[in-house]
Amino acid sequence: MWMQYRTPGTFTVTNANAATDLFLLRPADDKPCRLVGWSIGQNSEVADAQEEGVAISVRHMAATLTVTGGTTVTEAPTHPGTGGATSATDSVYHATETTTSGTSTVMEYHGWNLRNTPWQHWIPEELRPEAKDGEGLIVRCETTLADDVVFYCTFYWEEWQ
Repeated sequence: MWMQYRTPGTFTVTNANAATDLFLLRPADDKPCRLVGWSIGQNSEVADAQEEGVAISVRHMAATLTVTGGTTVTEAPTHPGTGGATSATDSVYHATETTTSGTSTVMEYHGWNLRNTPWQHWIPEELRPEAKDGEGLIVRCETTLADDVVFYCTFYWEEWQ
């Protein structure tokens, strides 16, 4: 059965970064994971008259991942008290892009206007990107931002129990 989790995070994406990994999910052995969706918002560009479009990708990375930094957060089950802790490793805000010794596959590309906040995206069950042990799923901001932006995010995902 699939157990649902959410990973919340808030962080500042700086305009010094060419691309930033907003979310990284690495499954444990024999416990595949899949991405369900997200809610991404910001509150630092509210009075800014400049429209800014942001490219967001969902990537599947196979084989060994090279991960730098990131903030580990405590994920919460969607229904607290109904299941155990997750075995997966999840984190938010990696200022340096994650790389892989294997294949990096772009599963989805999206465009987001920063002034359209919050932005919620849900992936239909039959199309959810999935990863198994030794692989990773990444939600990446592909755009170099014009200025620093404070992001408020929640990533929704599932782990096989």
